[in-house]
Amino acid sequence: MEPTVFAINTATKLAEAGRDAERLRLALAEAAEDGIKTARRAVRNSRMAAADFVDEAVFTVKKNPVKSIGVTFGIAFGIGALAGWLAHRN
Repeated sequence: MEPTVFAINTATKLAEAGRDAERLRLALAEAAEDGIKTARRAVRNSRMAAADFVDEAVFTVKKNPVKSIGVTFGIAFGIGALAGWLAHRN
């Protein structure tokens, strides 16, 4: 093989490798951008869901205040009993 043919083949392969690297870089950049968009969408949806949950909780407490107090007392009593049992166990 002549040196000029070898140089041309090498240059061609290097150019192809450069194009492949550029395509890979663009694909990675697009994937990162898609990931960021997905994360932002998830945060926005989570905020809306949390706001809906708070609104629903406020509505429920206003509708049934005695039941809400009873449920809260029961949960607090259960957590306190569990904490006391765990503290006594150790």
